[in-house]
This record gives sequence, structure tokens and C-alpha cells, in this order.
Amino acid sequence: VPNDEWDRTWKVNVMQHVYVARHLFPLWQQRPGDKHFIITASAAGLLTQVGGLPYSVSKHAAVSIAEWYQITYREFGIHVACLCPQVVETGMVWVGNAGAGGDGVLKPQQVAEEVVKAMGEKKFLVLPHPQVLKYMKQKASDYDRWLKGMTRLHKSVGELQSRSPPITAAKL
Repeated sequence: VPNDEWDRTWKVNVMQHVYVARHLFPLWQQRPGDKHFIITASAAGLLTQVGGLPYSVSKHAAVSIAEWYQITYREFGIHVACLCPQVVETGMVWVGNAGAGGDGVLKPQQVAEEVVKAMGEKKFLVLPHPQVLKYMKQKASDYDRWLKGMTRLHKSVGELQSRSPPITAAKL
């Protein structure tokens, strides 16, 4: 993967959260009441995305930023939520994509409803695809087994990915 792709992906998936928080959090710390900050990190940030190294790495970093912000700024009434969907019907999804793990492609409205619900409950982790929680538990309970399964998935989707247009930050 070329350096410029790494740079674009890092700026889009990681630095955007840093820049916005750097501006808002000092202001919010002085304002009474609840404040909500949503970080879109993707299920790839909790698991991984086969065939998408910069995307996976940057989304893992986005999860880490969300965790750090929640731990650090909760005392100021800043509630951070980490949105981790699998596939959402956007311009980054090619027609015919069945979704990661076959769990389906969600409409943006469905994801938005989950975010609003999580904000009301002050939940940190927002999983519009509920199966992601099961996958996280499987990963945590037997990491080596999970890695072997992901290797099999990588091999099985390799052919599909070679025939599909690339998903890049340049398309955003």
C-alpha cells in the first residue's frame, strides 16, 4: 500500500477525531450538561478487515481514541460513543456486497437510529450489527482460533476482492 494511501486513510479515520476533539473538548469542559461525541470506528476496528490493512489499522486506532476520550473526559460530562457497524449502504460499498461475514448491509437510517438510542442510554459501544459482539467474544476467548478463522476468510474472499473496485479514502 503506497504511503499516500496510508496518509489519506489515517487523516480520514483517525485525525478527524483528534482535530474535532481538540476544538470542542476545551469548550465543552466549561459548559454544564451532557455532551455527546460519536466516533465512527467500524467493526473493523474491533475485529479486522481482511484485505484492508490501512483501513483496519486506522479503525483500530479510532477505537483506541474513543476509549481514551471516554476515560479521560467522562468526568466533564462528555459522553463518547464508538460506532462500529459492519457494512452500511454508502458510496464506499459496491453493488452486490453482502456485508462482512454475510451479516448484511444496513441503511444509514438504521445506523442513525442505533446512534440516537445509544446516546440516550449513554452507551459507549454502538453495534448496529449485533453479531459483532459475538465475534468480539469469540476473538477474545481464543485469539489463535480466531486468527485461523480470519485466515480462512481472507483466502475465501480474496477472489471476490480481486474482482471488486477498491475501497479507498480517496473515494470519500
